[in-house]
Amino acid sequence: MAKKARVKFAEIRNCVLFTEVPDRAVKKISLLPVAKEIITGTDIIKEGDEGDSMFIILSGTVDILKTSNFVKVASVGPGTFIGEGALVSGAPRNATCRAATSCRVAFFDLKAFNRLVTIHPSIPTKLMKTHTERCKTVVKTNSKSFAKSKKVIAVFALLGLVLFIKYGGDVFGLNWLAQIGNLIPDEIMSMFGPVTGAIMLKFQNMFVGDIVNKIEKI
Repeated sequence: MAKKARVKFAEIRNCVLFTEVPDRAVKKISLLPVAKEIITGTDIIKEGDEGDSMFIILSGTVDILKTSNFVKVASVGPGTFIGEGALVSGAPRNATCRAATSCRVAFFDLKAFNRLVTIHPSIPTKLMKTHTERCKTVVKTNSKSFAKSKKVIAVFALLGLVLFIKYGGDVFGLNWLAQIGNLIPDEIMSMFGPVTGAIMLKFQNMFVGDIVNKIEKI
């Protein structure tokens, strides 16, 4: 059986996750992960996958991508940890992490991660704080894409069509259209009325602010 590649203390000491962790504890931490060499262009983490591991970048550069709309959120390098989000939240991976150059990373499987968070109290605190900040960054970066998404446009188009058919005949004096509009039950209009329009408008205009505020309260 091939011997697992070990992570050196010097490689992991400068990780931002361990800023408040003493050297003695970091030496213990360095024994937990396995070192892996990553080829340029390889997806270290894929958006939508189940999260069962975390990585610390030891060398090289990694791009953080939202592959659903091809937006690059950030590029990160040595000392940065990635993949903590799914482990902290229990949700699927919310972004793709792709090697922009050849990289060396420290791989923490779930067992190693669970041991990691018990070694020093500052580690889980730093993980939660970083995860919150990254969520806010993703929301802000994608705000324009969210607001202009096909789903939102489709809802507004459908809303406008239904409102025009229902009330357009009376407004514009078109009897034939009014007759058709009268065929639309009031129950349907309760689904596509002004309240729905207001909700969707709020979604467009306030999406980022609302979600960021909620994230900040975590």
